[in-house]
Amino acid sequence: MKTLQEIQQEIFTEKDARPELSGLNTTSKTAEWLSWVNLFATIQWLFLNLFEAFKTEITDKVASRRLGTAAWYVNLAKDFQLGDALPENGIY
Repeated sequence: MKTLQEIQQEIFTEKDARPELSGLNTTSKTAEWLSWVNLFATIQWLFLNLFEAFKTEITDKVASRRLGTAAWYVNLAKDFQLGDALPENGIY
């Protein structure tokens, strides 16, 4: 997973590769173009994290619904128990 700093560095690298953006060279922390870089880097970082969480959730749901897997057997046993807790030691 990319960090916020890595995403910002990619933006700076792309800016440096474009001659038409050579005028954007101030190091002021209040520069408008740096605010845009921070904004878009933060949005991309947030989107990547949300997508990763969504992907993990979907993968877990698919794995628990696949027939014959350990997660499927656990869910089946829980459904059979009609809401009763399964003993931790496995002895009934």
